[in-house]
Amino acid sequence: MGQVAGIAVEVNPGTRLSWHTNVDGDCDAGTTEVLLMMELLAERGPFEDTISPGTYMVGSDDVHRDTCGICIWISPNDVGDEDPRCYFGSAGTLTLLEIEERFVGRLEDVEFAAIECATGDPLEDECSSRIATVEFDSDYYFTD
Repeated sequence: MGQVAGIAVEVNPGTRLSWHTNVDGDCDAGTTEVLLMMELLAERGPFEDTISPGTYMVGSDDVHRDTCGICIWISPNDVGDEDPRCYFGSAGTLTLLEIEERFVGRLEDVEFAAIECATGDPLEDECSSRIATVEFDSDYYFTD
């Protein structure tokens, strides 16, 4: 996928960062564009007190929104009642190069597990989803 443009939001400095972008999708029938989102949460997963530059592994705790520290998910832009699937990152590597002035880094070899978008419950799914590499370099939009 290479470098993609996205929007970074520093929700709480050093403790909650969010980034998202639209990317081409080919897994869900009829879905040509999907939303790729990443939220990083301090005091969860690999982040002890704050989020800091470094290389981190996406792990089994990151598959559910209630436990993830590195929350990465793919959601069709047109989620509806007929197809409520989303995909949460279950393995891979996150490298954060900069988080102070800009949000810079990359995702590598990210595998995704199917979940119910509304509840986060695991789903059996025949579609395997994987992203080889995504590089990001975004300015922040700050929230109060």
